[in-house]
Amino acid sequence: MDSLTYRLATPEDVDALVALVTSAYRGDASKQGWTTEADLLHGPRIAASELSRDLERENSEVMLALRDGDITGCVHIEKKDADTGYLGMFAVRPTGQGRGVGKALMKTAEEYAAKQWGIRRMQMTVIDVRAELLAFYERRGYRRTGATKPFPYGQPEFGDPQHPSLQFAILEKELDLAEPTRANLSSRAQAEAQVQVDNESMRVTKWTFAPGSETGWHTHEWEYAVVPVTDGILHVETERGSFDASISAGVSYTRDVPARHNVSNPGDTEFSFVEVEIKPVEVKPVEIKPFEVNLSGLG
Repeated sequence: MDSLTYRLATPEDVDALVALVTSAYRGDASKQGWTTEADLLHGPRIAASELSRDLERENSEVMLALRDGDITGCVHIEKKDADTGYLGMFAVRPTGQGRGVGKALMKTAEEYAAKQWGIRRMQMTVIDVRAELLAFYERRGYRRTGATKPFPYGQPEFGDPQHPSLQFAILEKELDLAEPTRANLSSRAQAEAQVQVDNESMRVTKWTFAPGSETGWHTHEWEYAVVPVTDGILHVETERGSFDASISAGVSYTRDVPARHNVSNPGDTEFSFVEVEIKPVEVKPVEIKPFEVNLSGLG
């Protein structure tokens, strides 16, 4: 998975989020990914009016995962009571599925809810015939409670059911608060990311940091190197703490992966560097076909 950043949604994001959620679950476009429910339900997955209400309610947020500034995933989180939160509207763009985006987004959303609201458990509802989706959430630590909730038949804003007996399974997860959690969000300005090369083998991005700007929290799964264009001081936040590091123009460096951090400019002058990410090479098996040697006529 390449680098992701996160932020909370605003009312200006509603139309883009409706399109994203629909593309992940409904219609032919959703069949490019594994989360599709196009054969179970037709029509809308969420209405813009409902999403707007989610954003307006107190203790209710939609968290976005972004790649190069574009929204690639979203999840709705809400505080239900003093100890319990709700996680829903979890969606990743079909072309971005299977790359770790969903796992990283869910972890960040759970951490944010635990820190922001002090909740100790998270609940969700999943259509109970979605075996592969249930298995995904169970691998993330969610467990079926045994309770169910009826599907809202007759309410077109939830779609047109193509299955006669849909219902929701209620899942729950105890959040691990043994270690301090990080919201991984801040009010700093976003550093400028300019993708200069993006092909099958590598991605090259030039990062420009105005004073006080940041990359946002992100995770490097691919091997990468950084080539500073100018001198500067980086402020690096990690899960274990933060530190300042100087960079010098033309002096390259690497970091061990996976690496999760947020990089910002604590100074009063702009600096920039070029980040080169090496994409994993897919090794395809070579089929060796048997062959016969005709020895007749020899000797």
